[in-house]
Amino acid sequence: MSIVRTIWGGLIFGALHFLTGGCNMAQNNLIAVDLQRSGGQVPTYRPSVRVDAKELSAEERADLERLLRKADFFQQPAQFPATAAEVFEYRLTVQSTEQSHTVVFHDRDGHPEALDQIRDWLNARQPK
Repeated sequence: MSIVRTIWGGLIFGALHFLTGGCNMAQNNLIAVDLQRSGGQVPTYRPSVRVDAKELSAEERADLERLLRKADFFQQPAQFPATAAEVFEYRLTVQSTEQSHTVVFHDRDGHPEALDQIRDWLNARQPK
């Protein structure tokens, strides 16, 4: 009977994990997100972007958390290998009170489009 309960409990947890997008940022207490860009054909100054969660409006924070859940960010591999020369490399780090995770990805390396959406969201908040 306890084996059945264990299996059933695991199935329920798995279903909830799937339905919530696998990454509940409310429980993780988002602290900050950093994006660094390097590489490309002509190296130029590329400032990093840092977004501190406490400086975001409730709507902005909800948007960022939605993008992170959509990307299943904390389940992404640490690096997507570059498949071409002279492409941009992005280093995206998310910090929460529970964990920190960095994903390195490149233009045209087959990474999930959801990572591009996070990158674009962060770049839109970069001071001009």
